[in-house]
Order: sequence, then structure tokens, then C-alpha cells
Amino acid sequence: MKKRLSILALAYCLVGATGFAQTPSERVEARERFDRALKLFNSGDDGGALAEFERAYAIVPHPLVLFNIAGVYAAMGRAVEATEAYDKLLSDPGTLAAAQVSEAKTRRAEQAARIAQIDVKANVEGASIEIDGVERAKSPSGPIRVTSGTHRVVVIAPGHSPARKEVSVAGGRSASVAVTLQPLDGRLGRIAIQSDVPDMEVFVDGVASGKTPLLGSVPAAPGQHQIELRRPGYRTEKQTVQLGDGASIDLKFAPVPDPAQPARGALAMRLAESEAVVFLNGAPRGPYSRPITLPAGKHRLRVERSGFFPFERDVVVPATGTETVSVDLEPTPDFRADYRESALDRRLVGWIVVGAGGAVVLGSAGFLIWNQGRLNDAQDLHDKNVALLEPGAPCDKSDPDPTVNCAGVESAALAALDDKDKAASRSIVGWSALGVGAIGAGVGAVLLLTNDDPDRYEPRPESDVFGKLRPQLQLGRGDMRLGVSGHF
Repeated sequence: MKKRLSILALAYCLVGATGFAQTPSERVEARERFDRALKLFNSGDDGGALAEFERAYAIVPHPLVLFNIAGVYAAMGRAVEATEAYDKLLSDPGTLAAAQVSEAKTRRAEQAARIAQIDVKANVEGASIEIDGVERAKSPSGPIRVTSGTHRVVVIAPGHSPARKEVSVAGGRSASVAVTLQPLDGRLGRIAIQSDVPDMEVFVDGVASGKTPLLGSVPAAPGQHQIELRRPGYRTEKQTVQLGDGASIDLKFAPVPDPAQPARGALAMRLAESEAVVFLNGAPRGPYSRPITLPAGKHRLRVERSGFFPFERDVVVPATGTETVSVDLEPTPDFRADYRESALDRRLVGWIVVGAGGAVVLGSAGFLIWNQGRLNDAQDLHDKNVALLEPGAPCDKSDPDPTVNCAGVESAALAALDDKDKAASRSIVGWSALGVGAIGAGVGAVLLLTNDDPDRYEPRPESDVFGKLRPQLQLGRGDMRLGVSGHF
């Protein structure tokens, strides 16, 4: 497993001076970009993380942001840039604690040990020296610092054919490259080679010239050239071009998998957002539903959803088995603001409905208790008067008791019966209101329980670039991570 030097997650405390002056909008932007950089780095998009950290540092030149920039360079295998970033940090550590300065020195030493040098000697003064597609110097030049490993050196001068050499150099060592440029009739042209499939080996007239995506175009003399792209698992792609004097040609290749080569694995994704559309090596694959079979090796994955920044990173598919990638899409500021407002509005509606439903339930319950008392009173009065009218009772019409006043007993019984019927009708209304209130309270509870978290997409506290931090070294399986804990 590749060792990755993790970045610092910054927790913040609003108490204390930061030493940096920003407007509120700049502070918001810095925090959002820092949060986005954390997510991009954790998802494996080092290039995207570096861009976001650098923008955050341009807004807020906090030493811990610079520490993270150096860490991303280290994770990308760019030891020269990582060392330069650590040097800049150590020259002015600012508010860094002694332990943090010590950690930066240790990591600076680790990266410096990976730096090598290539000394290029050319027979033409002023020739451009390119290393891995990037111009680094003009001849004559001193040793050029590079990260240890294999590099492609190209020396270019007007009126001469370009010279290409491949050089391997170990950390702490130096390699010398001597090239002799041959005079050329005419002017150099350039061939731009594009392929959506990464890691395709590019050959120009049989000479290895890099891997896709190439950082720049390939210089070539006027005349006919054969361009070839090769990669295990894909069919070899060839194009023959006629390059004019000083001309430029753009070539587009669309490599296809070779069914005759069985080395194929699968790519699976854990999508945090639904309705996302997947692109692989520039080709749309539609909504993701199941693992995708691909040739072994590196592939460019892109996931898009409306309202979110695209997720883009290189993934390496094994020859057998499945590579699983967690896709955490970052919302745009407009989407996040709308989402938060909508979630808060729904939460407010939920509490209003719960409150209104609860009030109706309580009112209905009180009404039913009061009404039940009226019903019981009417029932008792009715039963008492009916008992006086029963056969053999004092107010039996066939044999009334002359000593008892029975006037109004029958009308009282009828009136009590009428009161009882009215109370029963009110009970129906009360129970109906109780049911409506309970349903309302239930609907409100469902709204609250199923409501989205308004803070789901908000920048995390550790993404603020102000704070008091305590570094801690965290060891995980196969990697080494430097983390930071903090609190409000």
C-alpha cells in the first residue's frame, strides 16, 4: 500500500488573535476551500486538494496551511516542491509550537532525502531542457533537482533535431546526461497527443516519449512520424502524421480495451449522493448501479451531479478483485445555502405542525373529559327520573303515590335524555378533533425525523484556519498520518 503523509485538520477557537486580517467574505471562502481541500485529499484527489489549499493560503497565509501544502506535495511524490514548502515554513514558523516545528523539520529531512540531481550537458547554448514534459532550464545549466526515480529528458534548440534520453537516479545521487544536437533543415514542429485513457505509453517513431496525459506537446522535426500508444489491457493505437515545417498537429486517441487480454478487475463506488452520473476515462457510463469491469491499471474517474462540484481522481483497478472508491461530492455554495434554508424551513414547519397537533390533542382531551362529566350527569338524572316512572314506583301513572309530587318527572327524564344525546354528539366531535390533532402531531414528528440535517454540507469546525492545535501522530495500517486535535 502506498504510504501517504496526511494533512492537518484544523480545529478553531474564536478566542485569541490570529495575526491575519481578512474580511468576513474572505474568511468564509478560506474556510470553505480548506474544507474542500480536506475532502479532496481524503478522497485521493491530491491535485484538487493542492489547488484549494494554495487558494486558502493566498487568502490566509497561516503556517499550518503551508504545512498542509507541503504534505500534499509529499503525497504527490514531488519531493522538490515539498522541501521548498517546508523551507519556507521553517524560515518563518509564526505561531507554530515547538513540537510542530520539530515535525516539519523531520518531514523536510524525509523529503530532502528523496531529491536527486540531473546535470544536462548540451552542445548548443541556450537549448531548452525539458524534464518529464516541463521546461526546467536553458543550457548551459547547473544540476537540476528532481525527485528520485526515472525521468525523461528532452533537449530542444532551434535549427536542431530534439534529443531524448531516459534517466534513472536515486535519492541523494546525481546523474549526468550529455546530448549532441544535430543540425536540422527547417523548423521544429510539435505534436500534441491527447488520450482520455491515462497511463498510455506514447512512442514517437519508436522512442518512448512519456505517458498520457502528457504535460505538453512533443517536439519533432519536419517529416513523417508514427505515433503509437500502448498499454496492457488495451489495443495498440497508431497514427501516422506528416509534420510540416514549424507546424503543430493535434492528435486525439480513443483507446479501447483488448478482449484478448484477460487482466481485468472491477471498480465499485460508494456514492454519498444519489442521481450522480459516472464518467470513466472521459466516457459517460450513466448512473452507477453495480461494479464496473475494467482493464487493470489506472483510470480517470469523474462523478457529476447538478449543484455539486465534480468529483475527479485517478483510480487503480487491480488485475483481479475490486477497487472500492468512496465518492463524497462537495456542494456548490449556492446549493449549500439553498439546502440549508430548505432544511431549516422544513424543520420549522415540523415543529409548528407538532405544536399545533399537540395543542389540539390537549384541547380535545380536556374537552372530552369535561364532556364525559356532562354525559355522566345527564345519564344519572335520566336514570333517576325513569326509575320514578317504573311500574310500582311512586310516579307510576297507573297507581301514583298521592304523597309524592310527580309533576315534571317525565319532562325531566326527557330533558336528561336530550342532554345525554347532545353530550354523545359532542364526544364524536371531541374524538374526531383528538384524532386530527394526533395525526397532525405525527406528521410533524415525521417531518422532523426525516428532515435533512441543515449542517450536513457546512464546513466542519476543523476546516477553519484559526485555532489552537495539538499535533498527534497516528499510525494506521500501511501508512503514517499526522493528525491534529482541537476544540472550540
